[in-house]
Amino acid sequence: MAYEFTPELETGNDLIDSEHKELIDAINNLLLACGEGKGRGEIRKTLEFLNDYIAYHFSDEEKLQRQYGYPDYENHKRYHEEYKRIVAGILNEFEQGGARTTSTTMKWVVVTPCR
Repeated sequence: MAYEFTPELETGNDLIDSEHKELIDAINNLLLACGEGKGRGEIRKTLEFLNDYIAYHFSDEEKLQRQYGYPDYENHKRYHEEYKRIVAGILNEFEQGGARTTSTTMKWVVVTPCR
């Protein structure tokens, strides 16, 4: 199951929209690596990229939200912190011997940062 960047995910900001597209591509690569039984190294590489990627993406997004006085900034920042915690948990689980990802988890991983 591949995810797509759909019009409902557009924010209207070119930087954020391009980063959301890159995030969806990374998640699709992770799902592909898992589905094709790729080696643990490839899956680890994709998880590490995803973990690093969200750090700079969320930083960019939060900077813009502060710059433009986004009224729901604090709640949105909480979403980001929870998202980072969950992705770090998936990476940690994987490093400890294997992580289980379900379609529900991956849908959450795709949709949450695009809010």
